[in-house]
Amino acid sequence: MTKDIFIANPLAATWEEIPAEWVREGWAQEKFREDLTYVLARSVSKTGGFNLVGPACLSLISLALSKEQAAELYVRIRDASQRFESEWRSQFTALFPQAGNDLPLSNDAGVLRDELEYVVASGDDHDLNGLLDMASTFPEIDLAAFANQASSNGFQRIADRIRGFLRKS
Repeated sequence: MTKDIFIANPLAATWEEIPAEWVREGWAQEKFREDLTYVLARSVSKTGGFNLVGPACLSLISLALSKEQAAELYVRIRDASQRFESEWRSQFTALFPQAGNDLPLSNDAGVLRDELEYVVASGDDHDLNGLLDMASTFPEIDLAAFANQASSNGFQRIADRIRGFLRKS
């Protein structure tokens, strides 16, 4: 495979044969960044981690990216994957230690708050148990207030489930 072919379509590559310099050069092109983001974010979206991406690919990307580029990749994956950062952040930091303190703070609490607001406004409680379990790790989320909001919206069953969760925890 030539460098130009790799940069044009990195997803078709056998990563064991690729020099890190090609990844560095490819990163300068938006399509290349989009392709890498796609495969990494898809893995995070499907598995909560990087299990669908080969170790040679992950190792080479980590070796090639600067700390600023690794932080940019993190944000791209976060924005595209639609998964809680807490599910995959530690794996990312292990793979990309150069990102270090350049990673943004997790926005999991905000995403979780939005999900709970949707539940108490719509009455759609299909994933309420998972949301409550996750919320228990965020002391800044006031579950009692969500129970009150559900009750005032006419969703007493949801309010009771939240209050029951609070009594157990």
